[in-house]
Amino acid sequence: LFASDRLRVAAREAAAGLVARGSAVVDGALGPRLAEAASAALTRHVASERHLFSAGRLDQTGRSDVSTRGDIISWISGDEGADEALRLGAGIWGGHVPGSSEGLLGRCPPAVVSPGAVAQMFRSCLSDHVISAMPAGVLMSSDNYVTNAMMSVYAPGAPGFVPHTDNCGGHDLRRVTAVYYPSSNGDWDVDRDGGALVLRPGEDGAGGRRETIAPEGDRLVVFYSDEVEHEVVGVSEGASRERLALSFWYLKPPPGRFDPNLMSRS
Repeated sequence: LFASDRLRVAAREAAAGLVARGSAVVDGALGPRLAEAASAALTRHVASERHLFSAGRLDQTGRSDVSTRGDIISWISGDEGADEALRLGAGIWGGHVPGSSEGLLGRCPPAVVSPGAVAQMFRSCLSDHVISAMPAGVLMSSDNYVTNAMMSVYAPGAPGFVPHTDNCGGHDLRRVTAVYYPSSNGDWDVDRDGGALVLRPGEDGAGGRRETIAPEGDRLVVFYSDEVEHEVVGVSEGASRERLALSFWYLKPPPGRFDPNLMSRS
């Protein structure tokens, strides 16, 4: 479903920005139809699986502090919502879900996908395109590790996330952070609603150049997890909707001989 020409172009744009500047912002990453399907899947997950969400953690110890990080999060492994997506798809198609040979992508009704399928898109389709556009050896193939996508929700009035880098050092292999903002965010106005993502790609952290990014719908943001300090600004009390984001991390090859069986699920 996500093997689209637009996704390939978006991945090349993301890779070019990473190589040139350490970060990139790609608008219209999925295109209208697939963005609508992904957004519907993620908003369904947020609404129906709220019991799976918990306060965002500050580090690998599992600590949380709402004054430091104000979102709630859920991890999506790749199999969530498949049965529901089939049921909804059957409703759209009058009880019959067409097979791939029937040209699902070319038909008029909107696509129906599961939140797990969106996570798989980040894990495989997008990562493969990004890896192929990056210099050799920068990132590991997604076939060599298993990790989950993180769904993040900031409610109106929620504090943001203080400046930090995603990579904690030591054995942390995260090299690239990818953040996708679903279409349900709409044309987000950071002056009115808050919730901006602020990147500081300069080598001296807060003293480097500053880039303020609105979490607008169908926008993909990528940056180096171990180099780019960033923060999330708190969401205004008067914001009309929750701020949603789906994040994924691409890993660098570990030093020495690589054994994929040693990789843990995060």
